[in-house]
Amino acid sequence: MNEDRKRKGFANSKLLSAVTISVLFIDIGNVTAAQQPLVIL
Repeated sequence: MNEDRKRKGFANSKLLSAVTISVLFIDIGNVTAAQQPLVIL
């Protein structure tokens, strides 16, 4: 039972970090696009 909870927590943290990284990359892309409109990412 404890192992199952640990596994779920691990999956959740992996998902959370993946989402965070995606949002960071999108933010960086938006900033870059705003500064250099001609650059296609």
